[in-house]
Amino acid sequence: MIPAIVGLVVALVAIGVLAGITAVVAPRITVDAATAERVDPAAVPDPSAGVRWTSNWPRADGERIQVVAAGAGVVVATGDRVVAADGATGAQRWHYRRPGARVVRLAASPDARTAVATFTAGDERDLTNSVFAFDANTGDVRWSRWPVSWSSAT
Repeated sequence: MIPAIVGLVVALVAIGVLAGITAVVAPRITVDAATAERVDPAAVPDPSAGVRWTSNWPRADGERIQVVAAGAGVVVATGDRVVAADGATGAQRWHYRRPGARVVRLAASPDARTAVATFTAGDERDLTNSVFAFDANTGDVRWSRWPVSWSSAT
C-alpha cells in the first residue's frame, strides 16, 4: 500500500513539474482570429483593366506592410496582424492578430497555398517569438512553433 501511495505522489509531483515547465515554455498568448470558407482563387486580372481595388492598411509610423500573393488573393502583414484580402474585391477574407506582438516576416509557399508569418513581442530570447503557417485560402493554422530563437533560425 505504501509503495502505491509513494508512486502516486511521485506521479502527481512529476505532472505538476511538467505543467510548470509547459507554462514557462508556452506562455498564454492572446489571439484574435477569424477564418473563411474555402473558395476558388480569382483569375489573375488583366493589367490593362486598371486598378481593381485599393486598401489603406492601418500601420504605425515607420511600420512596413508586407504583401504576398497567396490563397484567393493577397495576404498582408502589418503590425500585430496577418490579413487575407480577396483578389477580386479587396474584401477581408480572414485575419489572425496577436496583440502585443508584431509580424517581422511574411512569406508564401511556391504554390501560394500557405502563408507563413513570424511574430515577436521582444528580443530573440523572448518566449513569445513564434512562427505560424496558415492555409492562405481559409486562415486555418496549419502548424505553429514557439518559442523560436531568431539567432538559430535560418
